[in-house]
Amino acid sequence: GPMAGGIAAQNHTSTLEYCAANAEIIVKGSSKNPRTGIICGYANYSTLRSNAALGGSITYDAANEEQGYMRAGRIYGDAQNFRTSDYQIADSSITVNNVAVSSPSDKDGITVTTDALKKESTWEQYGWDMEAAWKLGENGYPIPRAAGEIAQVRLSGAGTSADPYQLKNAEDLLYVAVRLNRDDPRLQGKCFVLTDDITLTEDFPMIESFSGVLDGDGHAIKNLVIKDTNTASVKQYRLGFVRSLSGTIQNLVFDHPKVTSQANSGSDGYSGAAVIVGLMEEGAMVSGCRVIDGEVNVPKLSKAGGLVCMLGYDGQWSATISSSVFTGTLTCGPRTGSYGPMAGGIAAYASTSTIEYCISDAKITVLETPAAVSIGGICGYTNSMTFRGDVVLGGGITVNEGVQKKEANRITGSDPYGKNIYANNLALDTYAVNGQQVTDDGDQQGISKTAAQLKKQSTYEAIGYNFSLQWKMSEEGYPVPKVFGYSSDSVNCVAVTPNGDASTGMSFSWQYQRNADGVVQLSTSKSMEDPVEFPAKAAGTMGMQYRAKATGLEPNTTYYYRVGSKTKQAFSEVGSFTTAPREDAFSLISLSDADAGDISAMTLAQSTLQAAQLAVPEAAFILHGGDMTGGKRTDWQYFYYLNQDTLMNTLIAPAAGEYDADGFTDYFNVGDTGYYSFDYANVHFAVLNTNEDGNQCIS
Repeated sequence: GPMAGGIAAQNHTSTLEYCAANAEIIVKGSSKNPRTGIICGYANYSTLRSNAALGGSITYDAANEEQGYMRAGRIYGDAQNFRTSDYQIADSSITVNNVAVSSPSDKDGITVTTDALKKESTWEQYGWDMEAAWKLGENGYPIPRAAGEIAQVRLSGAGTSADPYQLKNAEDLLYVAVRLNRDDPRLQGKCFVLTDDITLTEDFPMIESFSGVLDGDGHAIKNLVIKDTNTASVKQYRLGFVRSLSGTIQNLVFDHPKVTSQANSGSDGYSGAAVIVGLMEEGAMVSGCRVIDGEVNVPKLSKAGGLVCMLGYDGQWSATISSSVFTGTLTCGPRTGSYGPMAGGIAAYASTSTIEYCISDAKITVLETPAAVSIGGICGYTNSMTFRGDVVLGGGITVNEGVQKKEANRITGSDPYGKNIYANNLALDTYAVNGQQVTDDGDQQGISKTAAQLKKQSTYEAIGYNFSLQWKMSEEGYPVPKVFGYSSDSVNCVAVTPNGDASTGMSFSWQYQRNADGVVQLSTSKSMEDPVEFPAKAAGTMGMQYRAKATGLEPNTTYYYRVGSKTKQAFSEVGSFTTAPREDAFSLISLSDADAGDISAMTLAQSTLQAAQLAVPEAAFILHGGDMTGGKRTDWQYFYYLNQDTLMNTLIAPAAGEYDADGFTDYFNVGDTGYYSFDYANVHFAVLNTNEDGNQCIS
């Protein structure tokens, strides 16, 4: 029969969402099975979500009504095999053959009055994004916002690495979760930072996917509760604070979190839960995080991880968990099939990725009697992984003795292909599986250490833990992550950059507290006798950068300098540089693409720079082609902390790489755009910046 709908006459295997219609629909003559709806006439294997019938009517000839052929509804007329039909609303004034709908069914939607349909709160209630996508038009109903009409984000900050959006309380955090789950383009891929501890008092909705940077800055999310009410059979179903991560979560504490679910994964091997992340995709990173007394209780799901459920996916992605800690309990259920359930204190499952410098104290329980289990104090099932510097402080594993294939070990449960790399992993010597102490050492068991040894800082320093930058000893006697930061009264991140004529002038940049005076003091004497002073100005998006330029210098002359504040009597150490000769041959060091997004990569980049300087000790300056860091604020601090001795006595001419872009001009005196040029001897260097859109671009 005929089909008619205000948005679509027929919807087959497709999605119709966030649409509104006011339609007068008339079906003439006598037809068998006409299907009509204000939104859609006939829906088959389709998804209808958050649509609204604003008004109108449906009218049939009397013959159709008499023969019982009329299939009409305020939302849709007829449907088969729905995928989803949620949050459909309809004006109470809509009629079918001049009769209002008195007992609305699913095809009629939820009855809403005309007055209610002209209120923003109604639309927000049913999932419409009135902040970023829609606004009320002159007629009182939603119309799409133009690009320039999108409202400002209700957060302080700009969402960049230099000026991240600030999360000050639970309201801010829940606001971000809701906006991200609505695919708000203003927040996707952006940077966020906690400015204080956040205590949650209601169940958290979970963030479906996150591609930006969330920096806890050492603060805690307290009492996170994820209470999944789904009791159905599921596949590819993962739970966590973030369900799917392609970005970075760092320096964040979860204090007494609890994750529970009664969903049943049956034989599916890709479902499970963890506190922080359900699935880590390509390039994702969890670093410097800590879970305190966490609980993951999913008795019918096949995977339970302390921090992460799935790290990578069947060899398709590479991701990293580093410098993080889990303490708490994990419980998962019996997966049917040959592989069985998987659980681990850091991750339940991991493939082609890295877990390094992580600490676990997890009590792990697998319920019932599956055919096989893969359980590890660090990770359950593994394939082509790197485990470096991981430590099992305590906990234990409990599995039914009837399990036929029991792969349960202190570090990793199963390593079926033998492709893992293990280095310097430690475990408590009294760690037990089903009450039996593990007595052998080995890759999957780690090197045995006593409880007393695991409470000594030197034990961790011996396997690569950096207590200057990333770790501190807790009151309980074991390492916990710390957030590195310079003290407020220190002058730091000092760089000297050629800009203009490098034979007679030089540019300086450094970081110090806000609202201070700034000065560069220069002398040809190492003892800084009779210094010449050049004033500095505060600059940069964070207001903590100071810039100065020294002029009138002599060519080919070594100068000594220090930077800082005279009124505060706060200065850097004394550094040195040599101005360019007027004309002469010279050497330089050219580097690029360190992409140093964590302390391991930054340490490697530091070693590379040091090796280059040893190879070319006469180099006049460093020309850096960009991507010095991973772009995060802490990356820049690591960069300067590790390289400050070098940079205090070497000129550096950097370009802004893809990852450097947001914070680049906050750390070098190269103007506000990243474009600059300089003359060194008889060579002119032009430094461009390709981090631009089409309107900004001049390169």
